[in-house]
Amino acid sequence: MWRDKIESPAKEYTQHTISFKFFLELHNFTRKMGAGDQMSESPDQAKDLLKRVPVDPLFSLSDLKKVIPAHCFERSVIHSSYYVVHDLIVAYIFYFLANTYIPLLPAPFAYLAWPVYWFCQARILTGLWVIGHECGHHAFSDYQ
Repeated sequence: MWRDKIESPAKEYTQHTISFKFFLELHNFTRKMGAGDQMSESPDQAKDLLKRVPVDPLFSLSDLKKVIPAHCFERSVIHSSYYVVHDLIVAYIFYFLANTYIPLLPAPFAYLAWPVYWFCQARILTGLWVIGHECGHHAFSDYQ
């Protein structure tokens, strides 16, 4: 039994070496494949590429904030809560309509109506996610 334990690391090492070599070959192949075989291999080519890329943006963050009206930065618990309640009500209405009326449709129309429902419901629920995300940035209200 102890001989098996001594021989097994050598076998495992060989297997790992083969799979590592395969991984490197696969990595090099996919790297070249994704770039149309035009990967920059030398650092000089990479520096030339960076010279062609515009680094400075056309406008700064402060320029962007100056363009947005001041009332857009005011936080209100009433307005924020209104949007949460509004989105919840619309999501429930979509659910109710879909659950009540889509099963009554003939099969071809039902197969078309479900993806339409999913799309509309996803838009509303994404809006709720955005509101929740903004709560993490303290943009929902002045209170924590």
